[in-house]
Amino acid sequence: MNKIRLTATLLAVFIAGAASGSLGTRSILLDRFRLIQEGPTEKHVELLMKRFDRELDLSQLQEQELRAVLLSALEQIHTARQQLQPQIKEIIADSNQRVMAILDEEQDEIFLSLLEKKFKNVEM
Repeated sequence: MNKIRLTATLLAVFIAGAASGSLGTRSILLDRFRLIQEGPTEKHVELLMKRFDRELDLSQLQEQELRAVLLSALEQIHTARQQLQPQIKEIIADSNQRVMAILDEEQDEIFLSLLEKKFKNVEM
C-alpha cells in the first residue's frame, strides 16, 4: 500500500512539474515571439551596450558613439517596418483568402477561429 501511495505521489509531483514547466515555456516563447514581431527597442540597445561594454571594455567616448549608432539603426528599422507593414498585411490577407478557397465552409470557420485565437487584428 505504501509503495502505491509513494508512486502516486511521485507521479503527481512529476505531472505537476511537467505542466508548470510547459506553461512557463509557452509564456516565455509567446513573449519572445511578441518581441520579435515588434522589433528592437531601446531596451535591446541597452542590453547590447552592457554586453559590448563588458566584452569590449569601451571608453566613455566609444560608449557614447556606439549608443548613437545603435539608436540610429533602431530608428531606421522602425521606419522600414512602418513602410513595409501595409505590404505585409496585404500578403497575409491574400494568403488567408487563398487558404480559405482550398477549405470547405466548416474548415473556413475553424481556420478563422484559429487565426482569431492566435493573432489579433487578422485581416481577411
